[in-house]
Amino acid sequence: ILPPQPGETCDTAIELIDDDLVNSCPGAEFWYVFTAPFDGFIMLDTCIEGQTVDTYVRVYDACDGTQLAYNDDAACEFYNYASYLEVPVIEGQVLYIMFDDNYSADPFDFNLFVSDGVVATDASTFGAVKSMYR
Repeated sequence: ILPPQPGETCDTAIELIDDDLVNSCPGAEFWYVFTAPFDGFIMLDTCIEGQTVDTYVRVYDACDGTQLAYNDDAACEFYNYASYLEVPVIEGQVLYIMFDDNYSADPFDFNLFVSDGVVATDASTFGAVKSMYR
């Protein structure tokens, strides 16, 4: 049996850095690890024009830890199966992000935003929020 490849398990999660905006995921189930650079919020979304992959994202505080947030089928200006979530973070906090394969194992892109302030999550402002942080 081959050992897990990078990203295939929580223990082999691939590191995300805070200046990544558009990231490519080879498909779900896939794991990332992120360390908050400062107090604030991270936002993750798969609402990208031209993309139609059905995504589901979960955020944990540790491998086999507590699920902090999850999202499936967020309101998106481009299609109805995107994921969007906002997670409060403190500087140095480590998050484990897993894109689940409940609905699709196809590759897709996602955005990672880091903010030191509160952002609106109302579905009606989703496009404006996304544009504001690009």
